[in-house]
Amino acid sequence: MKIRVIDNFLDPLLNEVMFENYLKNEPHYLSAASKNATKETNFYISKLNSKDYLIQYIHYKISKEILKRPTSLLRVYSNIQHKEMDGSFHIDDGDITVLYMLSKTPNNKGGSFEYKDSQGKIKIVPFKQNRLIIFKGIEHRGCGPIDHVPRITVAFKLKLT
Repeated sequence: MKIRVIDNFLDPLLNEVMFENYLKNEPHYLSAASKNATKETNFYISKLNSKDYLIQYIHYKISKEILKRPTSLLRVYSNIQHKEMDGSFHIDDGDITVLYMLSKTPNNKGGSFEYKDSQGKIKIVPFKQNRLIIFKGIEHRGCGPIDHVPRITVAFKLKLT
């Protein structure tokens, strides 16, 4: 598996609860680029509590229903990108990254997930609310939105057990 895209991952009401509760109430901080990034780009990050029941439920759902194998959660956090906060290409640590697109689907083409295929060609996965992207070992980045609505994702870094 290089990359897998799943739409309508969570019940829409649960997606709304996550957005309202976690990302409007959790503090987020302007941070430097991702680990192993080719250049430094600032965006906001909020470290989420891996012991939270909602996070545990989502992790369990990913492992049991999507990956169909046990995993341990190394860490979970949200990324918040505003206009002109494009990420840099990088490769994640951990065995698998699961990226959950949480905020509203933009009316334009902003906020996409980009990755490089085995020939180095850039492929684009459009931002869509309630979309899950699962990948490992690929160079990727998140693009900021084109308008003034923030791009919010939740990253689950997993270790295969």
